[in-house]
Amino acid sequence: MKNRKRLLSIAALIMAVILLIGSVPVTAAAGAERKYTEKEIDAYLFNMKNTEKLKCLIYDDMPSMPYINVTDYLFRVTETQFPISEDGNGVYTVTSPTEKTMVIDTVKDTVHFDAFENFFPSQAADADDDGPEGYYVKDFKLNVEGTQNAVDLDLGKYQIDITAVNGTVYFPLATLSDLFADTFLTAAYVGGKIYFMQECTAYFDDSELYQTTPRSADMIDFTYRDLCFVLDNLFGYPPKSELGQQIIENDGFDGFMSNTEFGNTVKPLLMSESIIDYYTGLVLIDSMLDDGGHSSLSNKYTKELLADKPSPFAEAVNAMLESSDGPNAAAIAQNVKDSVEHEESSEQLGKIRTEALSKYELVKKWTDHDDSDKDPYAQLFMADDTAIFLFDEFEDEAVPAFKWSLDYAKEKGAKNFLIDLSLNTGGSSAVLMYIQSIITGKSDTYVKNMLNGNFIHQTSIIDRNLDKVIDEKDNELKYDFRFAIITSHHAFSCANYLPCLLQESQIPIVGEASGGGTCFILKMNSPTSLPYTISGYKMMVDEKGNTVESGAKPDYESVTVDAKGNADYSKLYDVGAIRSFLDEYYSKVTPTMAAPVAAAASSASAASIGNILLIVIPVVLAVVVIAVVILIGVKRRKKPVVTDDTDETVDSE
Repeated sequence: MKNRKRLLSIAALIMAVILLIGSVPVTAAAGAERKYTEKEIDAYLFNMKNTEKLKCLIYDDMPSMPYINVTDYLFRVTETQFPISEDGNGVYTVTSPTEKTMVIDTVKDTVHFDAFENFFPSQAADADDDGPEGYYVKDFKLNVEGTQNAVDLDLGKYQIDITAVNGTVYFPLATLSDLFADTFLTAAYVGGKIYFMQECTAYFDDSELYQTTPRSADMIDFTYRDLCFVLDNLFGYPPKSELGQQIIENDGFDGFMSNTEFGNTVKPLLMSESIIDYYTGLVLIDSMLDDGGHSSLSNKYTKELLADKPSPFAEAVNAMLESSDGPNAAAIAQNVKDSVEHEESSEQLGKIRTEALSKYELVKKWTDHDDSDKDPYAQLFMADDTAIFLFDEFEDEAVPAFKWSLDYAKEKGAKNFLIDLSLNTGGSSAVLMYIQSIITGKSDTYVKNMLNGNFIHQTSIIDRNLDKVIDEKDNELKYDFRFAIITSHHAFSCANYLPCLLQESQIPIVGEASGGGTCFILKMNSPTSLPYTISGYKMMVDEKGNTVESGAKPDYESVTVDAKGNADYSKLYDVGAIRSFLDEYYSKVTPTMAAPVAAAASSASAASIGNILLIVIPVVLAVVVIAVVILIGVKRRKKPVVTDDTDETVDSE
């Protein structure tokens, strides 16, 4: 109900908005000499306790955004050194720990990656010092199939200047945060300090973001150019997003803003010094950017409006609402209306599930001990010979809960094991790979890089028994259940991808088609340090490279739709009906099972040892033979002496 009231209040807010439109000039002309000041800036490394000084450049024409040494930035997010060499004519090469290169041309303001997918080590450092995410996924590898295409990014096209001073290469802090957002490690400049963050989660006072202070001219200009760069290059163009097609048709986001009636309305809002105008411009873009759940530029501002203690930004918006009447109301209201309907649909389905599962035995539920008021993140129910495991986010905490539930169901002699993803909104692909490995023996995912067209086969070895050791015990862990996955159109992102992958192994899907969301999410910070999310350039595909945006179609469709388009979910959680379906399905179909990757790894290790022995054993035998021959020769040259008091034979001198 709270979400519904929040969205309805936003709808009312935006329907009432009237805005003043303004614009600002572009930054210094190309080729003009830029003056700067060196400054030591306090930098916080993922928490308030770990701090140091970083030398940055503050340019006179862009004082609101520091420039940072590229290798300083990379070291802070990876805890690994990235050597840099000067190639001449303003060109520099950064070499990663994986021996891949980033070639930076400070004259043309371009960046070239020879192997962008492999530039970083596969498993990033534990930035928040709470244990590595996906700790049960080992030896994760990104294998580019076929020719690996390079990635070339032209920052000069967006007037984003890369500078070199005394052999040191500097980028705007926000630009480096954009380039490497795929690590989920970003940085923001707030209150004159730099904060390195994981998943754009603030651990510091960010109230500065929600003031009504007029936006500075340099920040207005740079924020717009940064948004153009991100949407042109790092956005994954998911099929559900109307904005993606508009960007393509208008040769970029700025083309769309400059050449269309919609853009002529929105661009002045983005270029206004008023934060309220800026917010409304983001909301309007979101009406076209919407892809079902991954992308939103305005969500953080929207949430701030409903904070328990209103910020100056929220108060200003509410005050404006009382007397305004906005020309953009229809489009914005429709966007909010769609969000409201999605929230209401999710809440209603949650009530149906709660009522349906209340008939069965609740074996265990897992809650966040730090916040007992939150809903359980996982639950296990038993209905006679059928276990029902549900979790609504792909987070690491769900993995031991899943393993516990499997063991419990096995101990109780369960025949069927249902995994409910009907309200799961996605999360970590590591969780996906663990569940996939348990059910099918596989731990393979497939990605298409929209930046360069590369097809990537991702593989890993899974610590299936969660004992933090990869060995034969992982291979021996088996569960002979009749598995099935419950889905609905709310099953999004990883909750869409997992059933698509499992269906390839003939694991049945029941319920309703899953909801899409095939691009990996990127969690970003705008130059103003406002967090936002977009569907990134890596798109989840099947093993043949085909999109899975349309979702996994159910083998047993238990959701019906009437002539008016109203869906009936009353049978979605009917365990008896699902059990009857599984009786018939598994009598005809045997799922395709693969040997766990750990077994393959063990075999590979054994093969490697065997190959080594094939080399070593002959060498050792040869050495032994030579030693024997030498020893015989020596013995033949010596005369034995027999003493009187013993029969021991000794060598003569």
